Amino acid sequence: CESLKQHSAVIMQDVLYVFGGESAESETNMFCALNLHSKKWRVINRHNPKNIHNGKRIPGSRIDHIMWKQSNYGKKGSVFIAFGKHLRENGDPITPSQRGDAWRFDVAQNRWFQHPKCGNYPEQRSECATTQTTADDTLLFGGYCSSFMQPFVEPGQKHPKRLNTYAYFADCFEYSSKQRK
Repeated sequence: CESLKQHSAVIMQDVLYVFGGESAESETNMFCALNLHSKKWRVINRHNPKNIHNGKRIPGSRIDHIMWKQSNYGKKGSVFIAFGKHLRENGDPITPSQRGDAWRFDVAQNRWFQHPKCGNYPEQRSECATTQTTADDTLLFGGYCSSFMQPFVEPGQKHPKRLNTYAYFADCFEYSSKQRK
C-alpha cells in the first residue's frame, strides 16, 4: 500500500487492515491488509472513484473516518468503516462534504456490504474518536461536521429555513457487538 495519511486501521486475527486516507494530494478508497506474520501486503481493492470493485459496490473515498472490527460478525469476522470527510465533491477541492454512511467488510466473503442505519444513529461527521472494549463493543465520541443543516427562523418570519453551518459534537454512541452475533 502507498504512503497514506488521514486513513484508518485496525488489527483483527493477526492482520492489519487499512482503509482510505489521502495519498499524493488525492483521497482514496483503497483497502489493504498486512499479514503480521509474513509481513506481506495484500491489496483487497485498489482506488476506484466509481466505487465499484468486481461488479460490487464499495465505500467511497474518505479521510478522517473511523474503523472498527467485530470478530464475531461473519464466519471470520468483519471490519467496519463509517463517516469521514470527502474533499472533492463536485470537483471542488476546497469545500469538504461529510459522509454519514457505514460499511462492513466480511473477511470470509471478501466483500463489502453497506451497513444499515438503525436505532439512535449518529449525525454525519468526521474527526471523531473511537475505541473498542475487550468484548468488541465500539464507542464513538464527538466529531466535527462542516455541513450541518440547522433550523433558523429569521426575524419576522414564521417558518424556519435551513441554515448550512458547522457543528462540533460532544456526544457519545455505543455499538454493541452483542446485537450482532
